[in-house]
Amino acid sequence: MVRLSCRLQSDGPAVKDMLEAGILDPYLVKYWGIKLATNSAITVLRVDQIIMAKAAGGPKAPKQRGHWDKDGWDEEPDNFETHH
Repeated sequence: MVRLSCRLQSDGPAVKDMLEAGILDPYLVKYWGIKLATNSAITVLRVDQIIMAKAAGGPKAPKQRGHWDKDGWDEEPDNFETHH
């Protein structure tokens, strides 16, 4: 059985020498923590970019052939009378 203990000491707000206090925060822990967090963020952004690049799964819009109001592009536009 493994027992973990924790002691809290408080002298108020003060600066302490962490080596003297026996508190060690290894460099490699910080290095790998930042490295893995960065890789995770990059992966999320890549997946998001792939999702946003794909078309939505709804029904496809019909292809429009020519102008929506005319049978052909060679027709002259209508003359609309304006009322002033």
